Amino acid sequence: MTPRPGASLDEVEQELRGRWPEVKSQISPDAPLGVGLTLSGVASEEMLEGDRLDRFRDLLESLGLYVVTINGFAFGPLHGHAGEDNIFLPDWQDEERLGYSFRLSTILSRLLPDEIVEGGISTCPLGHRGSTDLGMPANWMVFTLNVVRVVQHLARLREQTGKLIHLDLEPAPDGVLSNAEELAVFFERWLLTQGAAMLADRAGNDPALAREQILDHVRVCFDTCHVAVAYETPQDALNRYAEVGIKVGKVHVSNGLEVSLPEDEVGRKRISNEAESLGGIRQVAQRNRDGSMTGYPDLPEALANVRDPEAAEWRMHVHVPLFLDRYESIMTTQETVLATLAQLRDRDIASCLEIETHVRKVTLDGDELPIETLMTRELQWVLDHVDA
Repeated sequence: MTPRPGASLDEVEQELRGRWPEVKSQISPDAPLGVGLTLSGVASEEMLEGDRLDRFRDLLESLGLYVVTINGFAFGPLHGHAGEDNIFLPDWQDEERLGYSFRLSTILSRLLPDEIVEGGISTCPLGHRGSTDLGMPANWMVFTLNVVRVVQHLARLREQTGKLIHLDLEPAPDGVLSNAEELAVFFERWLLTQGAAMLADRAGNDPALAREQILDHVRVCFDTCHVAVAYETPQDALNRYAEVGIKVGKVHVSNGLEVSLPEDEVGRKRISNEAESLGGIRQVAQRNRDGSMTGYPDLPEALANVRDPEAAEWRMHVHVPLFLDRYESIMTTQETVLATLAQLRDRDIASCLEIETHVRKVTLDGDELPIETLMTRELQWVLDHVDA
């Protein structure tokens, strides 16, 4: 479970001191508790200044915590952007994304406990699909080259430290890579062909070894909310990755919203009001009665078309608490979460599960639950269902 993202390292440390002692006392009172970090670009720079990283390790130890993964998707704060597409910036055509990823890999290699030799850094799915001409091969070549440059850095880091750090591309709504098929095709057409040739040339290695290094150091961050919004099944998505040899670097255990649209106008108006009142909703995927799909970049665009008689169902990109099978009166995509956990038990393909929740407002018996209580309940819910 990742501490809430902060713009500065001081804010990250404040979050750890403020909320995690209570959570740890409930979940793991007698043993260290693993956490993920969300570090902004600014915080990643601060972490590598002077002795800040050593002091940060000391803080973790004093709190009985250790780091197992880093969320490197958002360079800045996750919300509050002028436009939600800015969350993808800098994208993988920008040198600043590389510098950020280099810093995060160095930080993670030093924060991982001695007995843990592998860790992942989740990252954006190359960029925002509306900001890139995907019909231009030159753009794909730049994406590929920059990912390859990170692979070369991670391979060198592995030789130096013995730590296997992987970059976990996270398919997301409106991303250049928005689903399993698009990620698989990126590997097949670019990374494992052009990219392997680039890496072999840069490192003076055999192309077969380059392909092996790419598959070791570039994996998928399997976000269960994103899978649901893409109308994929976890089984199909994992099967597609297996065909290509793509490994699951980590699983973001996350819960979106789903609503069946009633036929009457009054019912649709009620759904519109409820969805609008929830807040935090971004992209909406609409399943039509004929089986076709319509995508909306944000909730207002979906609300403007709610009277469309062909619209049958919405799945909404928002991360609500995992233990809820409905949020207010709207259903969640919890079934996708449970199906993913079942697949993980059967396949034994991922060792890192990270809770990814952004909406932390839950009212029970008229009282809003404290965030520490929500975090504890989510962790316990996952533990219960992983053990099931």
